[in-house]
Amino acid sequence: MEIEELRERISRIDHHFAESSLFKFYFLREIPRDIVDAKRLSNEERIRQGRDRVLIETLGTGTVGLPTTATPIFHSSLSPVPILHPSVLILTKLQRWCRFYTSSRPKTRAKSTSDKADIDYILEWLRENDILIAFDQYSGRSREDLLRLVRIFWDKKLYDGDEEFTDVMKSVLADRDFNDIMRAREEEGNLVEKALDEGEAALTEVARLETPDNTSKKMLTASN
Repeated sequence: MEIEELRERISRIDHHFAESSLFKFYFLREIPRDIVDAKRLSNEERIRQGRDRVLIETLGTGTVGLPTTATPIFHSSLSPVPILHPSVLILTKLQRWCRFYTSSRPKTRAKSTSDKADIDYILEWLRENDILIAFDQYSGRSREDLLRLVRIFWDKKLYDGDEEFTDVMKSVLADRDFNDIMRAREEEGNLVEKALDEGEAALTEVARLETPDNTSKKMLTASN
């Protein structure tokens, strides 16, 4: 399915979605209640009258680490639009979360929080349906890279004190995958703990260098 066709189909199904004449695709969090039938409005009218617009970025396969092919496809009775199977979709979510989870920027943290909620939901769905994460179905990235994404999320859970999360991972990972992650953690420790400690150390160093005394010293050194 082409992107334009997909956008049009989604817009017809749910009037909170609309594409502008500039080919930007939006999710409208709120449609004014005084609009009797928002579905009868054109996309431009919906965008103008809708509140709290969220721009949806549409990325092609193979870009920014996404799978090179959008397979396997999952058809759900709850959605008329086919999606990437959750056993692979979760890895795309983990990829973005792993890039942003240490950020202190409000907008980036909001994305990270949203991704985390999606990941937790998909994990629970996989667990309830007795389905394992399908590393071999993710085209374009090595199994080792994908295992590391899962491990970082898992390490963050442990870092936050969620010891029971290990049981969740055991239910959605093949024995080989579970054992490889456990072995790597024994050898390298908790990756999140290391990353956050290094981040705090870097921030402390930046703060030290930016104190008035040190700033003056740097300027004097430069002038000399």
